[in-house]
Amino acid sequence: MINVQELRVMENTGILRKHGIAFFVFLCLFVQGMLPQAADAHAEMVRIAVFPFNDIQSEAFDMNVAVVLRSELSRHDFIETVPVETIRERLYEIEPSYLWTEKRGRKKRGGILWRIEPEVVEEVRRKESSDFSIYGDLTRFRSRWRVDAYVLEGSDLKPKTSFTTTGSRDEEIPDRLAVMAKEIVDWLMTGRVLDIAEEEIRHYMGGLYTYSVVLEKIKKHVDSFSESIPLHALLLDLYLKEKEKYQDEIIKAGLKIITLYDPSGEEDIRYLLSLNIDPFEVTARVYENKKDWNKAIDVRNNALKLFPYRVDNHKIALGKDHYLFALSLEKRGEKAKALENYRRALIYLPRFSEDYKQAKEGLNRLEGYKDEGNGIKQNR
Repeated sequence: MINVQELRVMENTGILRKHGIAFFVFLCLFVQGMLPQAADAHAEMVRIAVFPFNDIQSEAFDMNVAVVLRSELSRHDFIETVPVETIRERLYEIEPSYLWTEKRGRKKRGGILWRIEPEVVEEVRRKESSDFSIYGDLTRFRSRWRVDAYVLEGSDLKPKTSFTTTGSRDEEIPDRLAVMAKEIVDWLMTGRVLDIAEEEIRHYMGGLYTYSVVLEKIKKHVDSFSESIPLHALLLDLYLKEKEKYQDEIIKAGLKIITLYDPSGEEDIRYLLSLNIDPFEVTARVYENKKDWNKAIDVRNNALKLFPYRVDNHKIALGKDHYLFALSLEKRGEKAKALENYRRALIYLPRFSEDYKQAKEGLNRLEGYKDEGNGIKQNR
């Protein structure tokens, strides 16, 4: 395996620039030792096929990224990588006429004149029964460079996730690739930990674990992978089973999911919906139980903007929150704010509901007043 000193020599002598994307061998030098060994010991084996990356610039393949990535991934006990020779044989079987060999100086190297597309990846995956496939694109234009890595899971031709890193200077390459390598490994590991966590939940549901035991186990997973929405969702689901006891914890877990939530993250959305969890709903309900109407209203307003799956429910609840908030403001003598919230309540509440009627009555009580600056003035 190439060591860092050798790579520095190559960089200083211009070899890395001469061979273009050869600098991507840095990609996996930073991966070793990043996976927790405890998870390695408990997770089932996962089989990964790492393909050559498409070199868009020269219409050939540079094998360094795939070779190093495959080597680093195979260091972990729960990962089995498909041998590079096997992948080459499978590619020969698909279309042998696309393979060629060229001379560059005194050294021969192999290449392929076509792009590896998801269909090709899937055909090899099916023959090798791999769980994940990794392929990607390498580009370089003058001083700018970019690498895109795509991860397929099972027979799905749509990437499960992708990773991209770019730069405009060669000296940026090691740090950028270090970040990318860590992201790839963390993503793979998070998936394996999620499998473990789900199995622990099943043990709890089957009576093999007590509530306190499974709660501590899931909390440890969440602490290790704090950016995983599915793990936070499992923890939130557990807290909801003892919701009277864990009010503050529900708020914390719900707000964490809301902070991490990305409306374009289809995988995370599907996971939340599979657990029948609306983090906006459960968080707002706890605030409502605490009569913290301002925070409940903020959460539900965010739900209307970001979570279009239970809009009607959030609108009705938002109307109730505005009404109850207005009622409390009115009792404190803050009539201007009360008037504003009564009006907002009428926007969201069903017109013929009892809540609408009560909000209308509140509005009528204050109809002899009008807003004036920050206060309120009674009409004569």
